[in-house]
Amino acid sequence: MEGDGWRTRHDTIKVELSSLFGWAGVPFQCEVFNHFAPLIPQEGLSRMERGRKRQGLVPDFLLEVTKERGMKQMELAELKTISCCPSRHNMRPALPNNRP
Repeated sequence: MEGDGWRTRHDTIKVELSSLFGWAGVPFQCEVFNHFAPLIPQEGLSRMERGRKRQGLVPDFLLEVTKERGMKQMELAELKTISCCPSRHNMRPALPNNRP
C-alpha cells in the first residue's frame, strides 16, 4: 500500500468494528490509553512532557465479555490483518553449508 495505507486500512476496520460492537450492545473502549503506562518508568520524561505518560502499548480494544455462568470479564483485543502481496523473503530453500 502506498504512503500510510496500512494504518489507514487498520483504522477504517477499527472504526467499523467499534460501530458493530455498539450495534451488538457489547461494552467496549477503543484505543485503550494508559492501560500499561503504570508499568513503564516515567522518570525519563522531560519537563515539556510533564503531565503526559509514556504509553508503550495501546491496545485497539477493551471488551467486556460474558464468561461461563454469566460472569463478566474485561479482555484486551488487538486488530490484525493479512494482506496478499509479493513476498519480501527469499523463497529458495537454504543450501547446506550456507552456500548460495
